[in-house]
Amino acid sequence: MKAARILGAVALAGLLASGATASGEVGIIARGSSLHSANGFSFGGDGLLYVASGPGSQLVVMDRNGRILDRFGAADGVHGVDDVAVAPEGSVYWTEPFSGKVKKLTTGGAIVEIAQLPPGANGITISPEGRIYVNTTILSDTLWEVYPDGSAPRLIAQNLGFPNAMDVGPDGFIYVPSWIVHKTVLKVNPDTGATTTAAVGFQAPLSVRFDPAGRMYVLDQIAHSIVRVDLASGAKTLVAEVPPNSDNFNFDSQGRLYVSSAEDGAVRLLKNNGRLQEISPAGMILPGGLAVRAGADGRDELFVGDMFTLRKFEVIGHTAKPRDVEHIRFMDPASLITVQSVSNAANGSDLILTTWFFGGAVQIWNPVTQTAVATHRDLAFPLNAIAFDGDIAVAELATGKVVRLSDRSTLGSGFTIPTGLAAIGGDLYAADFATGVVSKIVDDGAPLPAPVVVAAGLSAPEGLTVDTDGGLLVAETGIGRVSKIDIATGTVTTVASNLAFGNNPVIPFVGPPASPTWLSFTTVAVSPTSNALYVAGDEAAVSPHGRASVIYRIER
Repeated sequence: MKAARILGAVALAGLLASGATASGEVGIIARGSSLHSANGFSFGGDGLLYVASGPGSQLVVMDRNGRILDRFGAADGVHGVDDVAVAPEGSVYWTEPFSGKVKKLTTGGAIVEIAQLPPGANGITISPEGRIYVNTTILSDTLWEVYPDGSAPRLIAQNLGFPNAMDVGPDGFIYVPSWIVHKTVLKVNPDTGATTTAAVGFQAPLSVRFDPAGRMYVLDQIAHSIVRVDLASGAKTLVAEVPPNSDNFNFDSQGRLYVSSAEDGAVRLLKNNGRLQEISPAGMILPGGLAVRAGADGRDELFVGDMFTLRKFEVIGHTAKPRDVEHIRFMDPASLITVQSVSNAANGSDLILTTWFFGGAVQIWNPVTQTAVATHRDLAFPLNAIAFDGDIAVAELATGKVVRLSDRSTLGSGFTIPTGLAAIGGDLYAADFATGVVSKIVDDGAPLPAPVVVAAGLSAPEGLTVDTDGGLLVAETGIGRVSKIDIATGTVTTVASNLAFGNNPVIPFVGPPASPTWLSFTTVAVSPTSNALYVAGDEAAVSPHGRASVIYRIER
């Protein structure tokens, strides 16, 4: 890692923070985490933290105080990174689950692929002697030894019950959490693959680590706890209670325990009083889908799809105050895996949520009772869904269609990547992210034979929303702009520009081939109590040392 690279990144962040302008009056009313999720992490011999931010496709370098020093992203060759380990000689290794690749950052600053494993490459750990072990999970179930020089990987074991973050014990064996199937910690001989059970009695053991004294600790995802396990007796001692969806933990060279969070992007340090202190702030990680409605007191209520959470804010003056967080429950079949788009249901009380993850789903959600009214999973990677004509219109990535939810009949087809949807009475409009075209696909309730172009030349359009005067508002994510379309003339005018719609990395995924995959869905929402607009940004430079997820309010 070079000093010039770090200083250049800091200078760029400062420039963006001071230079953001727009034709509309734009203000930031909420700020989130500086990381797009915090997943696996490890300490280097230099005392720095190397943090995997999977949804952000970033390897983030920070000091022990949480100050971000560098980010390696998609442009550098980092894609959907999950877990990190640092070798004794200083090279940094990580896994990329969706592609099954294992890569390293050399001490000279080069990024090199060293292994191609089955999809699902996940936990990685390195022995004191420098042997590198990697497991795969969910998409496959294996344990490998990989080599720094890129030699062919060696299969150690398989069918471990979907492992996750693992560690090498003082005895040289690999201690692997059987996260989903066995709900135990397994002990694996790295030379023979012989496997025995080392510890039992967990609900969802997600991560195993040894402290510098050689004692084993386990993070239980469902119990929301980290316990120390006596390997001789099996006795457990509670060390810390952790927030929902904590992802991983690790120790520095002095034995201090740090915890990372997938859903809020925080890295926390366990203090002597038993409490966790944020060293890198918690908050929104990938806000995108937005729905707004008037609250009982006349203030705007915002519902934000934020990858692993559904967040509710109340807008008071120039600030969006957090009011509620609904957490994704990974082990609950009734829960969505992620939340991308959010819209208001026709009844005005429920919400329509979508996720494309692992095939995807559309869910009708009651935010008052915090329960699912209905969940529809037999869809082809839904990217967006809105209330339409007494039904719900769904944009499907895999088919390139817009369909009715009730009977899956086609409302429009021929799209490359259908994204934004908007309804004006019985008319339905759709945006295509790839072609930059917004089309009318339904006229007065009747699907048209082919989409009729309303506006073209847009830059990566995502969310589409009806304005108060009947025009269409669109988030042009390719150039950070909210634009307005006159549906009669096709004229496109700028509403606000220079917005931070920056995090759309292309992540190789086991879904539809040859299509970009992104984890937030940028939507424009119109205030029902004023003429203001709301839109989420995901790479805003809000400080000299870091970027954060934000929500903008655009006054008109």
